Amino acid sequence: NAAVRATVTLTEENLQTQRLNAFVGLLRKTLHNLPATALFSGGVRTESGDGIAEIVLRDAPGVFAWGIGGPSSGTALLASRPRLGGGREISLMLLPGSLSEMERRDALERGAWLRLLPDLRAVQWRFYDETQQDWVEEWPEGNRPPLVELNLQLLGEEIPRKFVFWVPPVKEVDFSQAPQ
Repeated sequence: NAAVRATVTLTEENLQTQRLNAFVGLLRKTLHNLPATALFSGGVRTESGDGIAEIVLRDAPGVFAWGIGGPSSGTALLASRPRLGGGREISLMLLPGSLSEMERRDALERGAWLRLLPDLRAVQWRFYDETQQDWVEEWPEGNRPPLVELNLQLLGEEIPRKFVFWVPPVKEVDFSQAPQ
């Protein structure tokens, strides 16, 4: 019995590590390859009295798209949601860009979220503000932060983990200065 329990524990820890590595890789690739049209915002949204740490990407064709007929443009929400039974999970929801505010709120409450990273104790996003030369917890829609920090703590672990992601700036091209 002890050998079976040890094997199960090792298998669960290995699966948790694989999920975490896959999620971090997906997030790094997504933020690094954001289309120039993407509008970025992030912070904490309150839902049913609970703080939901989230990143919102609007007008970002192809971001987190999968399957046939996925939204070509719209809103991608990456949010830390409470789990049934305790803890949190990072989940993804894709919303079409044509929703009214009421339809959007309804979708957030009752929509289909795709669980990306379960079994978390705590999740926090922070954004580096170059003008303040400091990390901030809220990023208004507009300019992109150069760096995004994800702090998370897995269930059963005491030490939090920190990941920092680079977000390439959008450089506007002035075609009036181009040689003829």
